[in-house]
Amino acid sequence: MKFLAVDVGNSRVAFGVFQDGVLIQAEHHTLGSDRTKLTEAVQVWGEMTVDSGGPAVLAGVNPSVCELVRQTLVDDVGLKTLSIGSDVPLPMKVDLPAPEKVGVDRILNAVAAYGRIKESVAVIDAGTAITVDFVSAEGIFLGGAILPGLGLSARILHEGTALLPLVEVTKPEQAIGRDTAEAISVGIFFGALGAIREIIERYATDLGFWPTTIITGGDGRLIHSECDFIQANVPELTLLGIDLAYRKVSQEAG
Repeated sequence: MKFLAVDVGNSRVAFGVFQDGVLIQAEHHTLGSDRTKLTEAVQVWGEMTVDSGGPAVLAGVNPSVCELVRQTLVDDVGLKTLSIGSDVPLPMKVDLPAPEKVGVDRILNAVAAYGRIKESVAVIDAGTAITVDFVSAEGIFLGGAILPGLGLSARILHEGTALLPLVEVTKPEQAIGRDTAEAISVGIFFGALGAIREIIERYATDLGFWPTTIITGGDGRLIHSECDFIQANVPELTLLGIDLAYRKVSQEAG
């Protein structure tokens, strides 16, 4: 079984080709104001699987871009598309008052993380927003926390003040910023690390032990490099969740 998985985020679109549960090729496309490059990327990735008979399975939190991707795959490539959540159910129980309001990417990350270790897990997605979610030992999504991502925090500081510059947040070389740009980078980067640690530590207190922690997202590698409590950085985690969801519904359909 070969199919195309597409994860549409706020800042990036991830493409992945799966063959019998194995991710054989993947790429992240950064979104910009020019949608022509995205359309071209969608066409290229769609052509990789159109002859296999498998569909494109889409998941995302950016409705307008999701629709652009879907229309391109259907109209330009002739590829059948399925959507996670409507055509493909999410294979995880969500123990929340309004589970339908939880971002599909958060649950797919949880599905993939729990599928790897089969025990309580904390899942961090460090993208436009940073989410820190938790799955019980029984594989139930419990909820979590949402805070601004590194780049979004920098833009908020710049746009909400008269003089603070817009900076690209990188790993600081020291803990004390020696100029304004360094101070912003230090504050945002170590502030995010501190927030993530505090959130997981409070969950661990309730749980009775520190859970295995997995991170994904555009800033996943950067944050992982400074956090000894994060066991793994898995850039394709959402794509892996799409694969698990689609394989489950395919197996049930026979």
